Amino acid sequence: METLSSYDLQLKANQQLNLEQLLASLHTWLMQHILNSDKRRGDFLHRRGVN
Repeated sequence: METLSSYDLQLKANQQLNLEQLLASLHTWLMQHILNSDKRRGDFLHRRGVN
């Protein structure tokens, strides 16, 4: 959540910020967050004996 707050602050502080760059950065962060969450869930289920 800190990352999203950081993006919000950057956008508010710099109205001329390149929106395309910001969206690309958010997309990269979100995809990495999803992949990490899926990996943690898979590790958890594996430890529980679920395939």
